[in-house]
Amino acid sequence: MWAIVCYCVILLIYVVFQRSFIYFPRKGPYDPDVWKFNGIQLIQLKTADNKNLYSWYRRAKPGSPTLVLFHGNAGSMAERLPMLKSYIQAGWGVLILEYRGYGLNKGDPTEEGLYYDGDAAMRFLARQEDVDSRCIVLYGHSLGSAVATKVASYFHVGGVVLSSSFTSVPDLASYHYWFLPSNFFLIDRFDNSSRISSVRSPILYIHGEDDKISPIFYAKKLYGATKSAKKFISLKGVGHNNLPDISDYLFKFVSDNKICENK
Repeated sequence: MWAIVCYCVILLIYVVFQRSFIYFPRKGPYDPDVWKFNGIQLIQLKTADNKNLYSWYRRAKPGSPTLVLFHGNAGSMAERLPMLKSYIQAGWGVLILEYRGYGLNKGDPTEEGLYYDGDAAMRFLARQEDVDSRCIVLYGHSLGSAVATKVASYFHVGGVVLSSSFTSVPDLASYHYWFLPSNFFLIDRFDNSSRISSVRSPILYIHGEDDKISPIFYAKKLYGATKSAKKFISLKGVGHNNLPDISDYLFKFVSDNKICENK
């Protein structure tokens, strides 16, 4: 009897506080000048549901791609800028999207909200910066892979990079919390599997073989469902949060797919 009661209590906590198990935002200000990358500016994006998002942006040199980064579920965009150093030095443009509820941004993160945020980034590049969609590379890490996949399912870009990706949140929840009926109770599902076949842009998958948070077999399943040009790179001895510098892979991906050439 007590076992049933305890199980029901655990299930109730899981259902009521489920978003606390998905989103781990870091709040607070940040200054791009600390990283001494010339040209990085703090910008404000406007979403379709009327949210203001502080993000970072650097305009690309003529003829160079623009990399749009959708980061993972924890921290803020402040931790991501150093990983973009190689692209900035190469003259690429970068837009580091900060989600609602993260950093300086008000609101609470939700699946629908993050999709609005991703859409705002693309509309900013298209309408305010006049960036050719064929010169845009979407880079989604972990939870950000779902935002990148969603955007790429209706916005044809030059290329998509998915690192530490997954099939869906219910799949991950069932893996980690196998004793709970996650598929029936989760509100935010981030179902990459249902839309990956709609992506027409070439996709580069990068995944650590020792990833315990988002096991590599989920990414390989997603890769198998991909219908566009694709490549999968597995990294030995790499987990979920210790991804090394992958800029060489990205530069080759852009070169191989002739992204932003003669545009």
